[in-house]
This record gives sequence, structure tokens and C-alpha cells, in this order.
Amino acid sequence: MVDASKEDSRSRLLRRALAFAIPPVTVVVLVLMLGAVAGEMGWLKSQAGEVRLPADTKGPLASVGRGLLGKDGYLLEVPANGNIAVAAWTEVPSGLADLSLIRCDCVPRRADAILQVLWRRADHPDKTFSARIEHELGEPQSLDLSRNPDWTGEIIGVAVALGGYPGDTVLIRGIDARKDTVGNRLAKEIGDWATFRPWDGQSINLAIIGARDRSISPVLLVAVAIGLGLLASFRTRPPRSVATLAIVSVVLIGWVGLDARWQLDLLAKYRATVEEFGTGPIDELWRRGPDADIYALAASVKRGIRDPNQRVFVFGDEAYSRGRAAYHLLPLQVHYDAVSGAPPSAQFIRAGDLIFLTWSRQVRYDEKAQQLIWNGGAVRVKPLGYIHGNVVFRVVA
Repeated sequence: MVDASKEDSRSRLLRRALAFAIPPVTVVVLVLMLGAVAGEMGWLKSQAGEVRLPADTKGPLASVGRGLLGKDGYLLEVPANGNIAVAAWTEVPSGLADLSLIRCDCVPRRADAILQVLWRRADHPDKTFSARIEHELGEPQSLDLSRNPDWTGEIIGVAVALGGYPGDTVLIRGIDARKDTVGNRLAKEIGDWATFRPWDGQSINLAIIGARDRSISPVLLVAVAIGLGLLASFRTRPPRSVATLAIVSVVLIGWVGLDARWQLDLLAKYRATVEEFGTGPIDELWRRGPDADIYALAASVKRGIRDPNQRVFVFGDEAYSRGRAAYHLLPLQVHYDAVSGAPPSAQFIRAGDLIFLTWSRQVRYDEKAQQLIWNGGAVRVKPLGYIHGNVVFRVVA
């Protein structure tokens, strides 16, 4: 009888300890898992009170810069010798100001591109209002204009503005506008927390989750939940064996939950990679990669070169772009500054050399004088090719 009573007491203590310890970590794991699944399956894309301005023959149309409508959307490009491009919808649904949750379904080519949504109102048709669109790794964040005093009245036009280098582009698929309802705001918040982030070179578990302004990792969330659960459990003063079992149980639940989310995240990244780059040969992957324009221009240059000793100088502000251009130009004799990107003195460049110019504000092309000009001097050149801000010149005498 005594042993049975001790077993019953121990069983009650164990159930009580686990009842306090397990729920916090279980709730956090379930929220992370279900939110991630909901985001991937599109369940958070509520249609209540939603309007979409698609990219089609009615708009947007470029008012500054150049634009081209394709099957994937509207490609807007910053003009040569310019730093901004604008594409606008001149016909918009009435009551647009009542829909204050705005998302630009667009893909900027460069991480440092400046994106803005612009609009005009009927009461001030000559005035343009704007709001900055934050983006990270090619994914724009949603805008909440409910507290913007300019998002009011009758909206008569909406536009997307791109600020960047000459030749910089953004692919515009459309603009989504939603009402500021509890359901839509809840869907937006869950989506911000649960959406998997694109590849960024970080550990999946250590990287922050959701939108860029939520600087917290899932490991930290689970660890806090485990700590709170164990703290509540230890207030019942369980025996050492019961406490040990409670600790092992909650740590195991947290670990399994993080591992499951890691697998889901990995699957989402794999699907996104296959969708964007395909699974073909390496040349095809380069044509669809982030340096596709550099690769295409470098390949066209190499096709026209017969001299293996041809010298090519690479100018550009970004170390990544310079490095990729130099790589794709091999086996030609490539010269570039891998660290600072400073162009060499013009005295080291001679007639017949090629200059591959990629996204540079240090170097200016004077079309009238047919010269490349920078702090180190100037050379006369002849353009050989151009693709979205990347230009190849041949130096002439």
C-alpha cells in the first residue's frame, strides 16, 4: 500500500510538472510551424477588402525612364545618365484611400535600390506624395499607410519610383491594397513573423525570422518558452527525477520543433531556387542568376575576341559586381581592384584595351566627346555593348 501511494504521488507530481513545463514551448513551436505552413500555402493572403493593380496593357507606364511589359511583369529601367525611373497607373479604383495596407509586388535588381510608392490626389492634382518601400534580399516589405496623413481623399494615380544607377531595373508585377481590418492586419503580422527569408548566407536557425524589423531568432523564442515553462514547473518543487524528466521533455520538444521548421525552411528555399534558376547546365543557371547581365555581356565580349592576350579593365563600385565581371571575362587578361574598386590612372591604359564598366558612379561617360572620365584621367572610347547599366568600351587612339 505504501509503495502504491508513493507511485501515485510521484505520478501526480510528474503530470503536474509537465503540465506547467510543456505548454509554453509547445505553443511557440506550433505557432512557428503553423505560421510557416500558412505562409507557404498562401492561407494568409486574405482577399477581404483587397484591390490589385496588375501590370498589364493599362499600366503601369513609364513616365521617367524606360519600361517594357513582359510575361513576368513590367520591367522599369533607370535611363542612361539618370538616377530615377517612374512607372504609373493613371487609372485606379475609387476608394483606394480606404485601403491603407499596401504591398508592392515587385523585384528590384539591386539590394541598394531605392523604391517608393507615389500617389496623387484629386484635391492636389499637381502635387506628388510618396512613401519609402523598404526591401531586403529582393523582397519588398508591406506598407502601413493608415497613419500617413497624405493617404486620404480621392487617389487619382499611383506609381512606383526606382532610384539607382543608370540601367538599374525593377520588375513590377502589381500593387496590392487591403483594408485596415483586424483580419488583414493579423494576417500581415503572422506573415511577417512566419514567412521564410530568402537565402542570405546565415544559419537558418540563427537568422532572424519574418520581416527585417523583427530581429529575433526562433532559437531564442524556443529557449525563452522553455525557460518560462521550467520556471513555472519548478515552483511546484518536484523531486529531482521528475525535474530531470521535465527538462528532457521540453528540450526535446523544442529541438524537434526547430528541426522541423529547419526542414520546412530548407524545402521552401529549394523550391524558390528551382523556380528562379532552374536545374539546367551551368551556363543556363548563370543566365538566370543575379549576375545574368554581367555574364551575358562578358560572354558576348569573349565571342568577339581572338587574341588571348587581350587586356580588359573592370571598373565598378561594388566588389561583388567587379569580381563576377572579372570571373566571367576569364581567360582574358583581366585587371581590376578587388578591394577598393579605384580605377587605375589613365596612363596605364592604351589603345585597343577593353573597359568593362559595371554600376559605377566614379566613372562618367561623355557621349558627345566619346570619353570615359574619372579622377585618374580620361580616355577616348567606343561603346561595344550595353545591358542594364553594364557597358563595354574599346579604347581608341
